[in-house]
Amino acid sequence: MGSTIAASRQPTPNADLVSAIIVLSSDSAVADPAAAVFAQMGSVRSSIGVPGDYVAVDFVLARVARPSPNAYSYSFLAKFVRSGSAASFPYLGQPGAPGPAGPRGQPGGQGAQGPLGPTGPTGSIGPTGPKGATGLQGPTGLQGPTGARGPTGPVGATGMGSTGAVGPIGPTGPVGPIGPTGMGSTGPVGPVGPTGPVGPTGSVGPTPVPVVAGIAGRQQTVETLGDGETLGGFVFDKASILATPAVYRFHGIIGVAVGGQTVSLQLFDFTNGVVRETLTSTSTTPEHKESASGLTLAAGEVVYLVRLKRTGGSASDPVFSYNAYLEVTTT
Repeated sequence: MGSTIAASRQPTPNADLVSAIIVLSSDSAVADPAAAVFAQMGSVRSSIGVPGDYVAVDFVLARVARPSPNAYSYSFLAKFVRSGSAASFPYLGQPGAPGPAGPRGQPGGQGAQGPLGPTGPTGSIGPTGPKGATGLQGPTGLQGPTGARGPTGPVGATGMGSTGAVGPIGPTGPVGPIGPTGMGSTGPVGPVGPTGPVGPTGSVGPTPVPVVAGIAGRQQTVETLGDGETLGGFVFDKASILATPAVYRFHGIIGVAVGGQTVSLQLFDFTNGVVRETLTSTSTTPEHKESASGLTLAAGEVVYLVRLKRTGGSASDPVFSYNAYLEVTTT
């Protein structure tokens, strides 16, 4: 079995609390994907920059997918907190008071002599000694050979004769070419004409209504505990909406299997740990539900989870979600 693991860190307002999305990919089904992720936790910590004093406190298998016959994908949502920080108290509890100091131990024996240190570096070269005394003058050398012939001297000055008589006037030369045509100045520019009338104002275009992709397709659960079963999630950043102000509403198409049941569809802000909206229905046919008023969403890139929960009925009577999405209306 071959598998790979990838992890991405999600922004949080508290440096002692780290949120991450971890994806385990395998060419065959993994019996215990959580154990497979923990076996590679060192790689996960390195990918998201989480040191060893951070403890994994919230580890949820959010989605299992099979994009092809030989490809399996397991997506986890995880939280890590720094041990001993205020962010760890809700998960690990506050540290207890320090216990009393123990008795002082006996002094240890003298340690063994350390090894001989390495030889020190070679010393620098000493300063140059004083100049010695001048030696005795040597004997006169033999006469050298005759030098080469010198260069030729400069030319003598030019002699001065009397000026000759003036020659006769030469014949008249030919007529020269016609000169260029003269250029008159350009006349003044005419006055600017009057401005035309202003055209009618165009009609205002329609306001765009972008929709953030949510959870599509028929899904069901019989879960009755806690906040229910996580169907999936998506990432949304309010800064991606260029037109402001904007109104946010959560929509869902939900229903129950039998009368007497209630289905709850929850939009959970995983990054900040806050439930943003819960829609409910008791209809045995698919029913459209939406937020009664605009939602308040956190700034920045946020991971949202969609959860489904059953109330009433038996374990053989599931509740359903056919679609869930976040609508953004600009005004």
